Amino acid sequence: MRTEKEVDPSALAVAKKFAERIRALVSDAKIILYGSAARGNMEEFSDIDVYVELPDFYDTGFIEGQINDIAWEIGFENDKVIQAVIYRKSDVWETPRRSSPYIKALHSEGVLL
Repeated sequence: MRTEKEVDPSALAVAKKFAERIRALVSDAKIILYGSAARGNMEEFSDIDVYVELPDFYDTGFIEGQINDIAWEIGFENDKVIQAVIYRKSDVWETPRRSSPYIKALHSEGVLL
């Protein structure tokens, strides 16, 4: 994982607002900022990539809609696009997905929020 010092500061502020709203909905969600914002090489029109991992007992169909609404609201308020990728914990860690380049990169270059 990267540290917050390596991250685009404006993207980090937006991602933290997003994470705060998600935690009000799902207090034990794992939220990681990744992509160009986490690497510190965002461009003017880059989106803000955020991974949201939910505990298994949540109905992802219901919660996913709420998370996407929050992403839109926070993004709109800050003139950014937040791209949320949402998984249940077991859908990552109990499947071959856990070994995918995406998950590996997410955990090596992401910033835990």
